[in-house]
Amino acid sequence: MDNLPAPLPKKFTERLFDLFVPDKFSETDKIELLIRLKNDDISIRQLAAYLNFIDKAYGRLSPKGIINYSRSSKYELKVSKIRHGSLEIVISYLLANPNEISALILVGLLLKYLPGIIKSGLSAYRDYEEGKLAKARRQQIKEQIKNDEKLNGLKDRQVNQLCHFFDAMYGMDIRNLPKAYKFSKEMVIEVEFNFHKSDEILNNQNEVRKIRLKRKLDI
Repeated sequence: MDNLPAPLPKKFTERLFDLFVPDKFSETDKIELLIRLKNDDISIRQLAAYLNFIDKAYGRLSPKGIINYSRSSKYELKVSKIRHGSLEIVISYLLANPNEISALILVGLLLKYLPGIIKSGLSAYRDYEEGKLAKARRQQIKEQIKNDEKLNGLKDRQVNQLCHFFDAMYGMDIRNLPKAYKFSKEMVIEVEFNFHKSDEILNNQNEVRKIRLKRKLDI
């Protein structure tokens, strides 16, 4: 098994949690990672590579550890729902699990920055593996981090630390990366985080129940 990159310090992951989660929250509130895709001519192979990239990245960041994650379906990252229109993949967690939330935030950022990590195209992946473009590659990642409004609260030292961490994470999936990168460039419209209060969730569930009940009564 590949050696994992050195984990980010606990204080750092706690800082990420604070940047993405509102100050006042309940443990029954939810954060969701939403991946919005184009819904025409989706390559099954590239979609599979993209989802596999997500699964591997989360497994390496999972608080349960990569070995437990890979051996037990109990800890698998699961898609909470798939919405139609433009195709939306939603992965959500209760805020009662801060370690899982921090891992999900890091995965979301990896996906968000994936289309911009290699501006010169797919041929650069050979150089990625050989390390020829390491400096330029990290600079591209660093620019995206610094331009991300959500991460404005990070210090320069933390930006550099996160940049090297992401670079190592991308480098761990070289075989899968080209297809995942191509899919993110061509098919992913947006990657974003949404926050839902527990009362909103309850209201939405009640609305769904009303619609189902109405359909039954109409029948």
